[in-house]
Amino acid sequence: MSDLPQSRSVAGKSWQLLSHNTKHSFALAVNILNDFIKLNSDFPYESPAIMDADIILTDSNGRVLEAKKTQRGLYLWKKLSSGIYHLNIKCNNFQEEIRTINISENISTKQNILLKPGYDFPYPEKSVWLRSTVIDSQSMPDNPIPVAGIPVQLTFKNDIPAGRSQSTITDSLGRFIFYFKNLKQDFIANDISDQSVKMTIDIDGYYKYTRDNKLEITDQQTLSYFKLEKSTN
Repeated sequence: MSDLPQSRSVAGKSWQLLSHNTKHSFALAVNILNDFIKLNSDFPYESPAIMDADIILTDSNGRVLEAKKTQRGLYLWKKLSSGIYHLNIKCNNFQEEIRTINISENISTKQNILLKPGYDFPYPEKSVWLRSTVIDSQSMPDNPIPVAGIPVQLTFKNDIPAGRSQSTITDSLGRFIFYFKNLKQDFIANDISDQSVKMTIDIDGYYKYTRDNKLEITDQQTLSYFKLEKSTN
């Protein structure tokens, strides 16, 4: 069919039919979940929902859009135009999460977002984690200089259990934590009681840093400082 205006005669008069585009609006629903609890067989009776997150949605012009929060903790925006939106989520004891969302007719308008617990999260007694702080090697003993916002990679020796590699980012105080879900189940399945892990920091401006550490099924370890030395290159 032609996109040009069409005409027809009604009661002897000529009427012009103009085609036009209807502007669609969309809704976005966001569910915030605790990554440590979600699908963790070691703690099957805990609720993963996070009810007290601070969540900000901005459009491509930087305009902040208010959300309606439901009784079940779902954050809801209505009458959104298609386009790019930025989502910033903060919650006490969790790592900050930043997402870019493309609102269009072709994507789901419901997002389940998993927040990773942070360094000070009140982990259950039987949980397993390793944590430390990254500092500049030139720090004085009574005045550590944190290295913030850098990636730390963790890998298991021989990748057993499979797919257990993790990465995280140091917080504003240089701190990081690795926590492990379903570890007891995986260790039993692989007939092991402990495992060696390697943590690696490899960023521009510093020499590569690695540290090996043994991880046991009941471990909660706060490790000594990771001291990064600035490279001379």
